[in-house]
Amino acid sequence: AKMFVLLAAVLVYGQRSVPWSFAGPRGYVQNGDPLKLKSASAIQQALAVGDSSWLVATVNGGIFKANISMSELTRSTSENIHWENVLDKSHVTCASISTLAQSPTNSDEIFAGCGGVTSSEQGNDWSVLNDGDWAGVMKSQDGGDTWSMLKTPLVNYHVTSILPLAGGRLVVSARSSKFDQNKGGVWVFDGSKWTQTLHNPVFNMQRAELQASIPAIFAALPFAVPNTVMVSIDQGLTWKSWSEGLFWGWPELQKPHQPYYPTFAVDNKRLFVGALTVDPHDVTNTSSRIFVRSLDFASAGEWVELAGDKSMDDDAMPKDRMGMVVDPVNKNLYVVGNGAKVAFRVDVTEGTWEDMTGQADTADGSVPHGDCRNTVIHKDVLVVVSDGGIWARLDPRTKKGKNSVWLSLNGDIPAMEFLSAHWDNRQNRWVGGAQDNCVQVANAGDAESTALGFLFGDGTTTQVDNIANPSRLFGSTQFLGVGDVDSKNQRQQRRKNFGDDDEAGFGFFQGDISVHIPVSVWFPEADRFPFFVHPFGLNDQSPTDLIFWVGQSKQNSAPAGFWKLTIPLNISSTDQLVKECKPVFLSDSNSAQIYALVASGTSVVAINNTHLHRLTLADNGLGSHYETHVLPAVFAQPVVLGYRDNAAVLGPLSHDKTVTLAVSTASPSFVAVTGWLSVLHAHPEPEGIWFSRQNGEQGTFVDISGNLKEVSGALAFLRPSGLLFVDFEAKGNGNKTAALLVGTVSGVFMTWIDKALEHVAAGTAVEWDRVGDSQQFPLVLTKGLSYEHYSDTLVAATMGRGIYTLHNAKAHLLDSRFGESKEESPWTTASSAKYFPAQL
Repeated sequence: AKMFVLLAAVLVYGQRSVPWSFAGPRGYVQNGDPLKLKSASAIQQALAVGDSSWLVATVNGGIFKANISMSELTRSTSENIHWENVLDKSHVTCASISTLAQSPTNSDEIFAGCGGVTSSEQGNDWSVLNDGDWAGVMKSQDGGDTWSMLKTPLVNYHVTSILPLAGGRLVVSARSSKFDQNKGGVWVFDGSKWTQTLHNPVFNMQRAELQASIPAIFAALPFAVPNTVMVSIDQGLTWKSWSEGLFWGWPELQKPHQPYYPTFAVDNKRLFVGALTVDPHDVTNTSSRIFVRSLDFASAGEWVELAGDKSMDDDAMPKDRMGMVVDPVNKNLYVVGNGAKVAFRVDVTEGTWEDMTGQADTADGSVPHGDCRNTVIHKDVLVVVSDGGIWARLDPRTKKGKNSVWLSLNGDIPAMEFLSAHWDNRQNRWVGGAQDNCVQVANAGDAESTALGFLFGDGTTTQVDNIANPSRLFGSTQFLGVGDVDSKNQRQQRRKNFGDDDEAGFGFFQGDISVHIPVSVWFPEADRFPFFVHPFGLNDQSPTDLIFWVGQSKQNSAPAGFWKLTIPLNISSTDQLVKECKPVFLSDSNSAQIYALVASGTSVVAINNTHLHRLTLADNGLGSHYETHVLPAVFAQPVVLGYRDNAAVLGPLSHDKTVTLAVSTASPSFVAVTGWLSVLHAHPEPEGIWFSRQNGEQGTFVDISGNLKEVSGALAFLRPSGLLFVDFEAKGNGNKTAALLVGTVSGVFMTWIDKALEHVAAGTAVEWDRVGDSQQFPLVLTKGLSYEHYSDTLVAATMGRGIYTLHNAKAHLLDSRFGESKEESPWTTASSAKYFPAQL
């Protein structure tokens, strides 16, 4: 409770005004989609509140509310749905929402749980994710308009289900703890105290009435064999196994699998349980199973496997889920799943499965965003939530009916998970890399509107060349666009929907044209690009030079290390680029892998988990000097895929860098680093930020973390990322300092290098401040920060709330430091553009 009070004070009352602006997007459409169906950030659950109010739990952006009349849904009305975030004005401490529940006796009483449900995993452990704090359970008493945190023992637990019962009782389940992936269970609140009644991890709970009129609660246990399903008939106080007949592998082969995220569906006679499954000895070997069982408690019945499709998982990752709901009219089942396995209509009696997407089943060939999570039926409309937001299937019972179409319900929802974003100052727009949702570019002059997805896949790293005219907006999807990890079904579905152009995964957008950079033409070996967020950068003094790192391949002896691809300003097509441009080898990297790099003039600075690497370029542009320095901490190695026959072997992998590097342009000797200390398990070591004013040389780094963890209010991990220097000059004498900014689980924070060094010299804690309060910049994990010097624009890429910009950034940062004091600022707002080439 003390920590909740601290966080609320920090975010709302502790800072001076900093006028951040929401810059979008309000959804995006995929380039080439004739229906222009709009996707948004991943949503874990949708809940109808009354006849037309809907709440959605976004995985990293909080809770949004909209009025949607399902009986009046058309393509036109769906495009005009308006969403509002309902947590921004409430003193809550969680934006990663894992479940929603409504009281059965009071429709205005809504509960929400916090937990790790983003697809942006970082390792094998399903508790190690790019997400915010897990603050337990929150409650609304006005239909979801305002919220408050409940005092529960579930802080830092992934809450998976909440069952409100009569008399103020609550039954709450948890999958895991931030600190222990196998620590979960069920807790019961009796109106005065909490009691843990089950000590196994639980992914889903379902209320049902057994046919002897016995109210029961069922719990689905992940990785629990043989006791996957437990039942309680005393409101969650005691539990026993109800798993007779469940076998998650292939009985004829005696090959056991385990259920990843088992989930339920129910009607008045039957209970269904289904899950994506995994071989415990080979996490890349996945499948799925669905079972059904009579609710006749007195019978001796067992679970019976549902006939039909057994491969609802396309990419073998721990993040994947499936959802089910029973049709209340015909009692058949709707199943939604991962990848191209989007939605199926299942005849339970016959065991037949019908794909509900595309030309075969819809009137217009529509397909919702894949990687589905949950589904519900409301007023004869099938509502599905996925990694692309919230979707509706009209007339779901009918194949090829005149109204059988998929509609996007994302409307104007301002929710998106971005790893990076950069600003185009000529056309006042941004380019951003979005988890699950492409590399996106905003509309010129209207950055807050619907964006365009121009590189398909998981958007990762972005850069902008603002010297060019028009500016060139660079972006990459996973693995620098090489070695697609999507399944064959997903690739076929994409080609069917969008054509071959959609295969591009690395390129740039200039004006209104896009150019693919087909790295695989020169480096066809997929294992050369092992990292999901693969390092590349534009040389900020010569941005026609693109610098990237290439790893060693087991299939080819061509050198690994740093390469340069010069892309002249006249390049306007992929064919022209391939014909006129060719990568040049600069230097090896001393057999080390590289996680991040910054290129400026004759210097390339890079890091991995143990060393800083500095490559100095000669006049001919090739490497002339290479040196390495030990970092002040040992950071995590990213989890990568295995490779077989030049193809990735699908499985868990890190969805972001494990280290962040910043280098000042005005003061090139200023270097800062931070990162994850482990992605294999929750780490006990305190996270840190280290600064060197001597080029990052060994022994020159000092820890400047100071009070950052305290003022951020982080409940578990700070997750520092997106380090950025904004350079300043002193009045008169030309001395330099810099504001150092960092993204955390609770927004953007800043310290000043001159003040930080004074604290270091005095042996006192370095002071950090939040850049804006929670009404100006929301409570959200912030992964990427960039500064556009020609227009003095600061850009923040948030992992759930889209992109925020701060124009006239230098003046506002200075005001944040000196605004309320009588001390006159010794620093000016002089433009940093003089450190860069002039714009054309």
